[in-house]
Amino acid sequence: MTSSPSVATGIGGPPASAVPATGFTRDGFYVTHSFNPIRFRTQMLRIERFPDYSVLRFKVTNLEERQESGLFLFGGGASGGFGGFNLVDSVNRKMYSSLRAGNAYGSAFGSTDTWFQPGIAYEGFVYFPALPTTVPRMTVLSYGSPGLFAGIPVVDGTEPPRAATEPPVPPGPSPMLESVLPQGTVWRSSADLVGITESDVRSTTTGATEETIGLRTDVLFAFDSATLSAKAKTVLDEVAAETRAKADPAKPPIVVTGHTDSKGADAYNLKLSRQRANAVQHQLRTRLGDGYQYRVSGLGESKPIAEEGGADDEQARARNRRVEISYQIKQTTPESTTTTTTPATRPATSPIAPPAQFRLDDRTVTERTATIDGVGYRLKVPPTYRDGAYLVVPLEFIRDKPLPAGRPQTTFSDLMSGCAGNYTDIKAIDPTTKITQARVEIGTRPDRTPYCLDGAGGGTAPNIPVQSYVYLPAPAAGTTTITLDAGPFGMIDNVPVE
Repeated sequence: MTSSPSVATGIGGPPASAVPATGFTRDGFYVTHSFNPIRFRTQMLRIERFPDYSVLRFKVTNLEERQESGLFLFGGGASGGFGGFNLVDSVNRKMYSSLRAGNAYGSAFGSTDTWFQPGIAYEGFVYFPALPTTVPRMTVLSYGSPGLFAGIPVVDGTEPPRAATEPPVPPGPSPMLESVLPQGTVWRSSADLVGITESDVRSTTTGATEETIGLRTDVLFAFDSATLSAKAKTVLDEVAAETRAKADPAKPPIVVTGHTDSKGADAYNLKLSRQRANAVQHQLRTRLGDGYQYRVSGLGESKPIAEEGGADDEQARARNRRVEISYQIKQTTPESTTTTTTPATRPATSPIAPPAQFRLDDRTVTERTATIDGVGYRLKVPPTYRDGAYLVVPLEFIRDKPLPAGRPQTTFSDLMSGCAGNYTDIKAIDPTTKITQARVEIGTRPDRTPYCLDGAGGGTAPNIPVQSYVYLPAPAAGTTTITLDAGPFGMIDNVPVE
């Protein structure tokens, strides 16, 4: 693997693009099941909220010179429908999938695909679960590569959709796509989004309702000891301040759990993990007072978070030696969340910003090139921006030739971040705190590797731009630039945060 340094920089410049006259519109490629890229214009109109469901309304226009079949294009890998669209509530940390027939693999309810004639704007809709009444706008994710549709307004619906039982007949102003209303067994899904940050002292895992701070015991304690070090008391001062700001005393308890690596006897590790958890809980109680309830336990080596015994055995054991502090989060709104901190004591997670406004990501901060397994890639990086609890990193990739025979169509998925996705090795680093904004996981489950919240991979034909994105936890309040760890493209300093 080789990479080149930045060949163009443009930090600063005009503000993000305003909403175009045609509405919330982006052009980009959708890919057939045989990886044939087809260019479409997609316009998101609005999200309508009803008591039992919600409806995303949109238009799609074929920008090719010939008619194109919509089969597999918009369905998220399934034939028919627009089930590849998803909604992100970045404030409440939720992702909503379309309503589907029977199960997760069924066709999405709403509009179905057709043969799309060139230049005709076809109007359609797709059903989603009911949405919170407090969300003014949401981000729409697409299965293709036109990029993100941030800032789509959420309004109260007045007239439910009606089924269109005849195929659309162009020409005409926005023919309505044929559609199917929800019936029979309806599958619904709203997955929690979980942001993960890391440093040499701790990790922080923040979901919709719960936060867990994992403190490395190598920082808190000497080897084979349950006596807190002098440095540990400084660390716990910061943890106590965060816990006071975020933990909800009305939803007890604060759970303190000790863990060890697998070295040593099981009984000894169990005892040591309990002693270390007790020591941390005692310091928290001293700092927080009696307004909180606690539950303390030691699990020894029974719940590792890294696989030991491999080439990185020492690093894995160090990650497994930890004390975790978990609590239920106070529910706040973007307007009510304020934090005043000095750079030295910034919390690992940021106050929640409002949902992002729509933007086209048409400014470039830098470009990089890299050669990966003999295939050349060019990366364009626009400014990053805050979307609720998250940092969105827009990306554009172009590769110079077909992938070798048998090579997976998506790239950069080395899974080093701990979740499956297309760009799992891309991270952001706060240059002041040195905290790494590592990843956002979708609906973590103990029985499988979670998926990262990121966009389309590099599976299109050569010289076709792939507009994509990575969601990361937002950096601390006041952070205006980040260092982007762009994996095979190297480290990129001074990337703006807008």
